[in-house]
Amino acid sequence: MPKKSLIIFFEEVKIKCALALFFLLMATVALVAKPKGESTVVGCLIVEVIGSYPQQEGPVYNEHDIRIDCEYLNKKGKTKRYSYMTKVDESGYFKLERVPAGEYVLKAVEFTFERTGRFTLASKFGRADNSDDARYWGMMTGMMMDNAVDLQQDQIDVQPGQGLIDLGITYIQLNASEQATETGMPYISPDGRPPWQRITVKERGATVDLYVVSSSTFASLDNRPLGQNGFKYTKPTPAAYFDVQ
Repeated sequence: MPKKSLIIFFEEVKIKCALALFFLLMATVALVAKPKGESTVVGCLIVEVIGSYPQQEGPVYNEHDIRIDCEYLNKKGKTKRYSYMTKVDESGYFKLERVPAGEYVLKAVEFTFERTGRFTLASKFGRADNSDDARYWGMMTGMMMDNAVDLQQDQIDVQPGQGLIDLGITYIQLNASEQATETGMPYISPDGRPPWQRITVKERGATVDLYVVSSSTFASLDNRPLGQNGFKYTKPTPAAYFDVQ
């Protein structure tokens, strides 16, 4: 085949491949189109870090990216799932509007640790606190997009809601302690799979052991001490914070 004909052939192949990829992407978008409804989801997140490594112990109030997973019924009555991505504000509160009625959980948080370290805090239904049917919090190194596969391995087992769905105030306390040696803790979780409740990360040349001290959910907080250090929090319910009914 002449060189010019080969060039034309390969150009046609490139165009066809580009078109095929375009239509594939369009089909994928259609399959995962954001579901809409008349409900509003509100909640709040507090992540507190203690231990020997943090420069300052206490709550970390950043506008963290978060993921909220839901299970709902579509117009045909079939059970579907969707993951919403949003951010918390400077006080830790978040809101989703015009979403369908269903079951909602705060699934994951993209948490920035100290200056450079990033990892994913994630909740998972499984064995925790000697129970086979509880939701616990753990963590994975990297951002949420790096842990997409592991984040899917979960079940949503909460009461369905409609209208105003208040997820309450989620409190997570982490301990970060620097180790004198290069040897860190093994990854530990209730079922031996991620998310881990204990991990080791490298931060500014240091070996830092991280583990989840406690995690709880509250409707509101009124000068209430939480965690090992008893730091006191006062926070209204998410519904009151956003002034929604």
